[in-house]
Amino acid sequence: MGYNRDETRSLSFFLRDFTRKRLLSVIPLMNSTEPNDPLSASLAQWRVNPTAAPGFRPAVWDRIRRGARATWTAYVRTHLVGWSVVAGLAVVAAGWTGHSLARVTLDARRDVMVVSYLGELDPRVIANLRPSP
Repeated sequence: MGYNRDETRSLSFFLRDFTRKRLLSVIPLMNSTEPNDPLSASLAQWRVNPTAAPGFRPAVWDRIRRGARATWTAYVRTHLVGWSVVAGLAVVAAGWTGHSLARVTLDARRDVMVVSYLGELDPRVIANLRPSP
């Protein structure tokens, strides 16, 4: 069962067992011959020759230099609205988180206080009033 090296690299070699057992219908391989239609010939000869814009490279370097000279205050001035929104959202998120944590702590302390108070009034009911962890 010796195979040619070029044959082992082909798609039909790898799919030979599938086609023998009729698990896969025969796959037509790509036709590599040159087409004769005029569109393919026109596309093969078509070349794009873009013209360079005069002064393009100096304009790019000028923009880079202007960006390098920008100061921190100029950056903040141009991005003030965006950073203000971010800061406002951070303050709102921090306030909401603090409020939620304070409410949880207050509820836990209130439960302990109620159990303690009612236990002082009637020690027999303290077993029923202990808060579950």
